[in-house]
Amino acid sequence: LAADGMAALLRTRSVLRVFNGFIYNFGHKTPHYELFTRVNKPAVQLQPAIARSFAVHQNVQTDNVASQVLDQSLMRIDKDLRQTGRIPLKEVKNIFAELKRIQSVSTTQSLLMIRCCGNLVPDVLQEDRTKLVDDLWTTLQQLEVPFDISHYNALLRVYLENENKFSPIEFLAKLEQQGIEPNRVTYQRLIERYCQDGDIEGASKILEFMKEQQQVINENIFNSLIMGHSRANDMESASGILDIMRGAGLEPSSTTYTALLVGYAEQGDMPSIRTTIKACDDNGQGLHDRELMEVCTALAAKGHNLEFKEVLDMMRHSGGYNQEARNLILRLVNMGCEDGAVEMLDTMSPLLREDGDFAPSGIFMIQQLIIARRPIVKILEICHKLKTNGKNIYAFETALHAALEHQQFDAALALMRVMLDEGKPIRNHYFWPFILHYGNAGEGDKIYKVLEEMQKFELNANLETMRNYILPSLLKIEADNDTVIGKLKEIGINVNYVLNGLMANILDQRDLPAAVALSARQTYRMT
Repeated sequence: LAADGMAALLRTRSVLRVFNGFIYNFGHKTPHYELFTRVNKPAVQLQPAIARSFAVHQNVQTDNVASQVLDQSLMRIDKDLRQTGRIPLKEVKNIFAELKRIQSVSTTQSLLMIRCCGNLVPDVLQEDRTKLVDDLWTTLQQLEVPFDISHYNALLRVYLENENKFSPIEFLAKLEQQGIEPNRVTYQRLIERYCQDGDIEGASKILEFMKEQQQVINENIFNSLIMGHSRANDMESASGILDIMRGAGLEPSSTTYTALLVGYAEQGDMPSIRTTIKACDDNGQGLHDRELMEVCTALAAKGHNLEFKEVLDMMRHSGGYNQEARNLILRLVNMGCEDGAVEMLDTMSPLLREDGDFAPSGIFMIQQLIIARRPIVKILEICHKLKTNGKNIYAFETALHAALEHQQFDAALALMRVMLDEGKPIRNHYFWPFILHYGNAGEGDKIYKVLEEMQKFELNANLETMRNYILPSLLKIEADNDTVIGKLKEIGINVNYVLNGLMANILDQRDLPAAVALSARQTYRMT
C-alpha cells in the first residue's frame, strides 16, 4: 500500500485496487474452527467443541479418568453459557485448579480453557482476565502442552476481547521463534488489534501481505477496518467500507452495520445512528438487542448519556433480554459507567417469586459495584435509589455482604455507618472476615484498628468474637498472652471480656495447665 495508507485510498475511491487479487470467503462470518460459536440466541455454546473432545478421548484415552473429570467440568460451563451467555468465575477457577491438580490436559481442553478468559466472564475486569489467561498459558507451557497456531489464535481472541495493548509485531516474532506459521485467522486478528487503536497504516501492511500470500479474507476484516477508520476519526472512510463490500459482491450484514453504528456512537453522532438503524430496518436487517447493546456500550464509554438513553428505548426486548442486559450491566460497571448500568437495570423485567411478590432487583449489579471497587459515594447513591424506589429494600445489606466477602474494609465501614444512621443494628459478625483476614496476613496492628472501629459503633466484642476470632488471630502473631491482653486493654476493651475469651479459647484446646496458670496470674469475673 502507499505510505498514506488505506484511508487515502478510500477517499479517492481507489480502494478496490487494494482488494483486487484477494480470495473472498463470505459464506461463513465465523471461521468453522472457532471453539465457541456466538449465535442469534441469548447464549453462547461450547457444546460442539466439547463433543469433539469426548470423541477424541473415547478413541485415545477412554481410561483417563482425570481427563473425563475435566471434560465434565467443561460441560458444566457449557450449560451455563447456553442458559446465561456467561461463565461464573468460580467455575473457571475450579477448572484451572483441577488442571493443576491432575497435571494433564488435552489440546482441545486447553483451547477451551483459554477461551474462558475473555468476554465469557463479564464480571471480571479486563486486566484481571488478561492476567488469568497469562497465568493459564504459563501453566500449559509448564505441562508441555503442544501448542499450534489454534492456541495462539485463541490467545489473540482473548487479548482482543480484553483490549490488551499487545504489539502485533512482537506477537509475530514470538510465533517465528516457536517455529509456528501464522494463518488467515492470525492475520485477521492482528488487523483487528491495529484497528482497535485506529492504526490503519499498520492494518494496511498486514492486508498487503495477505494479498501477496493470496490469503482468504472475510467480513470480519471489513468490520475491523470500519472500526479502525472510525477510531481514526474518519467516518467517511468507515462508511465507505460498505460500498467496497458491495462492490466485492457482499451485502453488509447486521454485524457490519453494528460495527459502523459503534463508530458513530463513539463520535456521539446520533443523527447517523438513527439513519443507519432505520436503513437496517428498511432492508430487513433489524438489529438484535445484543447488537443495540454494543451501540449503548460505545455511547456510555464516551459519556454520551442522552444518546445512550435514546438507543436504550429502541430495545426490542426479545427472548433472553434479561440475560443479555445482565451481561451488559456487568460490563458497564467494570467500565465505570454506573449510571448507564442503572438505566439498563430499569429496562429488565422484574422476577416474580413463588409467593407472588417481586424478587429484589439489582443484587448482581450491587455485588459488581463492590467487586469492581467503584467509588463508595456512587455505591451509596445507587443503593439509596434502589431502596427508596422499592426495587431492593435490602440494597445496603447486599452491598455490605459483598464488601465483607471481598475484604473491602473501608467500603464496609461506610455502608455500616449509613445502616446505623437508618436504625439498622450493627452486629459483631460483620467484623469477623476482617479479623480473620488480617490474622492470616500477620497484620496484628490492623486487627487492633478493626476493634477500635467496632467501639466507634458502640459495639463490644462478645465472647464468641473474642474466643473464636480476635484472640486466635492475635495469638498467631504474638504468642505471649500477657502482651495481647495488655494491648487490648490499651485500646479500651474490658479486660474481663478478654480474659473470659482467653480462658474459653484455652479450654477449647483442652489445655488445663494453661487454664490453671491463667487463673493464678489473673483475677477476673467469670461470665
